[in-house]
Amino acid sequence: DLLELILNFMEGKDQELLHTKEACACVVLASEGYPTEVKDGKEITGIENLSQDALIFHAGTKLIDGKLHTSGGRVLNICMMDKNINALRAKLYKEIEKIHFEGMQYRKDIALFEPKILETFNE
Repeated sequence: DLLELILNFMEGKDQELLHTKEACACVVLASEGYPTEVKDGKEITGIENLSQDALIFHAGTKLIDGKLHTSGGRVLNICMMDKNINALRAKLYKEIEKIHFEGMQYRKDIALFEPKILETFNE
């Protein structure tokens, strides 16, 4: 719990932080028109189909009549981890294909590296 870690740190308590050598990447799903003229209010589907490995951060979402809708430019952040950055990238974009809303846009070059740099990540 990040908040608990921050509060404990501020109180001078010892902290035990867990870390990993796994790669992590996050892709932002944005509304049509982002960043200038956002078109929101679009129903979002497919989140229930994401694997348990995907971590979802809601940024511009709201519930309307029990259904999830876009409510801003940056809508969702989909994050994943893996030991291998190539595998991570493939898994992450496969998960994104499960999510749908009208006008959804996102970068398709996240976690894309030159071969020399990639060797460092995959050692």
